[in-house]
Amino acid sequence: MPELEGLVFPVIITIIITSIFSIFFMRKDKIDKGFAINYFKLSYRRKMIRTLTVFPLLIVASILIIIYTEINSVVLTTYGVIIYSLFLLQLLYNYINWKKKECGA
Repeated sequence: MPELEGLVFPVIITIIITSIFSIFFMRKDKIDKGFAINYFKLSYRRKMIRTLTVFPLLIVASILIIIYTEINSVVLTTYGVIIYSLFLLQLLYNYINWKKKECGA
């Protein structure tokens, strides 16, 4: 289970940092035009666009991981399903909230 041990700490740190940024930028004005490095400053439409832009990088990273690692195929498949499911959930979440904001609901 060394794969799992190396994954738990970074995931916990990522969740903590993401939560802090989400709370800090919750009531701030969102950027819908122009460039913004900070993901949390973007509107839902721009978050969805950024998510779609990252998709080719996700595919390249997945291919490189398959080629250059010796991870068990079951573990690799499990990680792949989790990563792509989270990507799809993020995309759907941003799309749904963008349409809600657009309609004024």
